[in-house]
Parts: sequence; C-alpha cells; structure tokens
Amino acid sequence: MHKRRAARPAAARPSGAKAAVAQASQLTSRALCALLRTADSSLLEDDGGDGRSLLLPELRLSIARPSELSFEEQDALFALLETNMRALYETSKSGWDAAEKRGEMYDPASRFLLLRPRDAGVASTLGGFLLFRFDTERCAIADPDGRAGGLVEVGYCYELQVDAASRGAGLGKVLMRHFEALALHAGMRKTMLTVFTSNECARRFYRHIGYGEDAITPARTLGPGESLSDYDYEILSRPLDWRGSR
Repeated sequence: MHKRRAARPAAARPSGAKAAVAQASQLTSRALCALLRTADSSLLEDDGGDGRSLLLPELRLSIARPSELSFEEQDALFALLETNMRALYETSKSGWDAAEKRGEMYDPASRFLLLRPRDAGVASTLGGFLLFRFDTERCAIADPDGRAGGLVEVGYCYELQVDAASRGAGLGKVLMRHFEALALHAGMRKTMLTVFTSNECARRFYRHIGYGEDAITPARTLGPGESLSDYDYEILSRPLDWRGSR
C-alpha cells in the first residue's frame, strides 16, 4: 500500500534527516547489495549476475531501480500487485487507479527487492517483491529516533507482495528482514509502512515481526472534528538500532 502522510558507507554521517536521505538515495543497486553482504555474511554474490543479485540457500535476492527492470518485469510486478490488492483498493476511500499506482511504483525514487527461486532468472518465476524508498517523515516531539525540526529519516515500505503459490514459505519475512538491514546500513533511523485497516492478515503479519502504531498514525493525530472512521489505514513503524551501529 502506498505511503500516506499523517556497515555504513564510508562517507561522513549526514547531520540532518534530509541530508541522510539524500546520501542514501545516491547509493546504486550494486552498493546496496554490498551493504547487505556486510550485514549478512551468509549471503553469496551471484557470480553469474550483474552485481545486483545475492544468493540465499534456495532463493535469489535482487535489488533494482525502476530503470533497471525490463518491461516484462515491470508488467509482472504490477500484475502481482493488482491480483493481491485491487479488491482492497476498490473498497477503500482512495479507490483503485491503475495509472496512478503504476506511476507511484516506477517513480525514480523507488527501489525494489525481488525474490525468485535460486535456479530461475525470469520474471514469470517471481515469488515476491518489496518496494521501498528512502525518505523523511514527520515525527512526534517525543520520538527518540526523531531529529530537531520534527523529521526523521526512514526506509518506507510502499508494497510487500508475495505470489499466492509462494505464501507460507516465509518470503515476506525474508523481504522485510533484508529491507530493514538495508535501511539501517544506509543510515535510516526506522522503517515505516502503511496498511489498510481492513487488511487483517497483513496487520497481523506486521505486528508479529515487531511493528507497532507510529506516533503519526491517524488514531494518534486526530484533529478537531475528525473521527477515526475518516481513515481506513494505519501507519506502522519499527525503530532501527542506529545508535548501536554507528
């Protein structure tokens, strides 16, 4: 679901949230792969790849910008999203707009984590994907991860989609674990996401892996005359151990 508002690189650590995001956004897909290998020594470089893929025991994990995806891959990603989410969007307050969703997915700021079987290399065998961006977000005054000025640098998960045939195999957890590792080692302070309140399965999953209501979720920020029924989503987050990894 799209974002709703309500070992590190050798360069010096940026002094503000916007600077941290600007620095992380310059990292190439190959550089992000290198960060993941630093975070998890069990990941192996795909010798037959282009430096944007890593090997797990039974899976191949690839990192890509939209411009690094083939048209076939883009179509496969969008088809999986539409299969999993269109019905939820159609009953939501925002509705379903395929053109808008495509534009959001393939915005230049987007990054993709793709999971496929280790011995497969085509988009038709896609097991799942995670779409994220490095971004700033508002934060509460008391947020221990925030900065002066009310902003915090985050890895924001826009989409986590797993093919129906691959569900129950732990692919969602694998994608989230590596997303969080990337966010941490790219200099972010927490990870965030938005989930429809009607998507009970997703809400249970995120809470199971450690996500909770963020301080800016609608339930905590209702203004005068507003009601929780005005919103059909919640914003969840999980702090990263950015202090311990300095």
